[in-house]
Amino acid sequence: MEKPAARIHQNNDYLRDITNQTQGGTGMNANTLAENLWHQILTLPDNDRHWLRDKLNIYEKEREDEENLTPYTMEELHERIRCSEEDFESGRFYSSEEIHRIIQKEIASL
Repeated sequence: MEKPAARIHQNNDYLRDITNQTQGGTGMNANTLAENLWHQILTLPDNDRHWLRDKLNIYEKEREDEENLTPYTMEELHERIRCSEEDFESGRFYSSEEIHRIIQKEIASL
């Protein structure tokens, strides 16, 4: 059985293809794209729509959590900076080249 994420990925490819089509050289308008997206969602099997709904609920919860964040105090900021400087002096960090390799490896595994 195909995973819901794979099916949605295929639907994203479909939407990208639609987006790349043009109408008079200006591209599709937002209403047309929304209608196409809605059509794709409605044509998903029930279990895939439920999977998508669950993912969207998680995303919405994360957004609500982000809205309730409180800013750091100056003391917290200074402590974070102190810890970061200590990590740097102790060699507990990644170079930009190492981060690039890690990201490339993760992207390749998707």
